[in-house]
Amino acid sequence: MKKALFLVPLLVLTAACGSTTTTATGSKSPGAAEPTTTSPPIERQQRTLACGTTIAPPLMESVDGDPVRFTLTSAAVRESGVAVSYRITATAPETMLSLPIGEVPPTALVLKDGRIVATETPGKPSVEPAPALGFPVGKQPYEKDLTVDRACEGTTFKDVLAHPDRYRAVVVMSVQNAGMPKDAKNPLVQASRALQPGTAG
Repeated sequence: MKKALFLVPLLVLTAACGSTTTTATGSKSPGAAEPTTTSPPIERQQRTLACGTTIAPPLMESVDGDPVRFTLTSAAVRESGVAVSYRITATAPETMLSLPIGEVPPTALVLKDGRIVATETPGKPSVEPAPALGFPVGKQPYEKDLTVDRACEGTTFKDVLAHPDRYRAVVVMSVQNAGMPKDAKNPLVQASRALQPGTAG
């Protein structure tokens, strides 16, 4: 797994005049030469996040010191599933978070030994895409809750509750780059946290 010193989830910095945008990662403008990498081509990245698989690279962890920080604030396991809360914050007041988050929206998983053992129940796709919105993440945290409620074959949430130290909660989402084609696949960024026993339910 790679770590990026300045890797962040979906962020767009907007100049005061509103005429110029750039990613909070300091990405170069479209057409600029991309750095070489030993990771598999992004278009071959596995996005199904299926039971029994690992999260395919390129995958990077959001870390302290990122201009925008993606963290899990809680991960509580109970017999019915795992309740996860995440937060996105930024140090620069002008930072805006573009919503809805894509191409892979924040997706909660439970891993054991690096492999997916529980997932969220897939949601129904919207009839029409939601209009793009800007959230002032530089001025207030963006916080959401997710629920991992579908255990993979061979795993039960009772197992997870009995031995939470053997598992880890992870939320992954696409890193966003301004100016990229809509069909371009971007790397994934993750935030992870140890599980804690929650209330009954």
